[in-house]
Amino acid sequence: MRLIGLASGLPHEMANAFVVAYDPEVHLPDGKYDGGLLVVTRDESEAGQFTAEEALALWRSGPTCKCHRLRADGNPNKPLTAFTIECAAARSAL
Repeated sequence: MRLIGLASGLPHEMANAFVVAYDPEVHLPDGKYDGGLLVVTRDESEAGQFTAEEALALWRSGPTCKCHRLRADGNPNKPLTAFTIECAAARSAL
């Protein structure tokens, strides 16, 4: 799964990076929440391997804690949906 960029079109440091892993449950040590733990790489060979269903579920996931489950506007908090993503089959070495 590759993070193409922010859906808003604004620049972001993780644009064009590949997702290695994402855990939406991770909070900062002080208890605040900044979107969970997202591990990315610029090297496609290090990207996490997800089925299309797993990638979509990961992209749509969010924290389950009562304190951060919902955004300030009352909608579900799904941090990765801020990004446009691309899911593609891994390239095989020829």
